[in-house]
Amino acid sequence: MTHRFLRTLCPNLPEQGATVNAILTVGSSFDGEGIACRKKALYEHREKAAMNKPKINPHCPVRGCRTNKPHADDPIVNGLIREFASPAKLTSYVHHAMAELRDSICRDLADGKLFAWHARLRQPEELYIRTLYALFISGEKELHHILSGDTPNGLSGLYCKVNAVVFEGRGLLQVSQPGLNYGAFTPMGTLNDGAHVSFKSFMTCISLAGNPEYISGFAGRYFEHLNTYCTYLGHMHELFKAGKPRDVVLAAVTNLHRPASHWEAQQKRTQRTKPPNEAGSIYVV
Repeated sequence: MTHRFLRTLCPNLPEQGATVNAILTVGSSFDGEGIACRKKALYEHREKAAMNKPKINPHCPVRGCRTNKPHADDPIVNGLIREFASPAKLTSYVHHAMAELRDSICRDLADGKLFAWHARLRQPEELYIRTLYALFISGEKELHHILSGDTPNGLSGLYCKVNAVVFEGRGLLQVSQPGLNYGAFTPMGTLNDGAHVSFKSFMTCISLAGNPEYISGFAGRYFEHLNTYCTYLGHMHELFKAGKPRDVVLAAVTNLHRPASHWEAQQKRTQRTKPPNEAGSIYVV
């Protein structure tokens, strides 16, 4: 590898395995042409790297943001900051909004409006993920960017960090899964298809309409899914309202998202490590 790297700096370097005399002969050129060649290659490499390196916006820490002033200097964004800066207030707003989305989207599904339902599937997911990101991951200036609505503000970028911090890597939105008949898909891709009202989303809805057994009983499960979001948001609101710090609320939310298998495994570990009591039984956790 070292030899290949050197050859990119000095093309006249002998092939690997060349004689010592040949190498020494070329080595003498390092005082002249070789050094100049190497310096030129290094300069071009650094120049190209500098051109490709994203420029840092002094007004916003979010890479790719093109604002020409701090987001907080915009009077509308400043108003949003004052309104949503309180975690208790933010979670209250989102809790009520999620309940409205739950009732409205599930009503579309119950009424057989499959395209309307499919086109809105991403809304509650994005609202929940964006809220978790704003509460537990973003810094102050990054929160200002989120509130401003400026790009980049895609769901995928936010979800990756929320999945790592809050869901402990258990989230499935970006995990490839086998299709019903062939191929593969990711839930994130399906959400995006619906949100962008793509022609693929048309085919999905046509297929569901022709095969209602695919979503038989789904309406009730989907309602429970969104109702769980409402429950978690309500719990967050009560904790923030009681003055609990963010790290305490984050720990509580992380626990809420841990599956039953996590607690079962933890219980087994606890039972193995605790000694029997005087009656000879094991402490129950």
